[in-house]
Amino acid sequence: MCDRDKHGQLMRDCRRYHKECQIDRKSNETFCGCPMGYNLRVDERTQGSTCERMAILSYDPCAICHHKCHKASKCMPATGDSIFGYSCTKCNPRLGYTGDGFVCSDIDECADDALNDCDVPNADCENREPIYDNDL
Repeated sequence: MCDRDKHGQLMRDCRRYHKECQIDRKSNETFCGCPMGYNLRVDERTQGSTCERMAILSYDPCAICHHKCHKASKCMPATGDSIFGYSCTKCNPRLGYTGDGFVCSDIDECADDALNDCDVPNADCENREPIYDNDL
């Protein structure tokens, strides 16, 4: 969520165009985006864009979520304090990933004694590769 002290000017600029200040979870970059329940509409005449309210029946927060959640997690309707209208499940450890669902990374089986049998004398531990993103 944008911070008034850090992003005050951007927040004001966004409001002028009926948008809101948002932070990309992966890059940590700030931008003006449409609030939940709104679609971006490009105005060819003015070369600008505005946000317009979506029809209630067509609103699917996971359609937006599809591009934000990692492929090793799933989109879920918002719970509790989610400001996005959706949330991501934690990364699926059965696929070899760990993380919050937005960012997933390889589980290193060698780093956790409970995940390997490498305590046998002369054993070499080899980290298993997670299922590749392209395979999900």
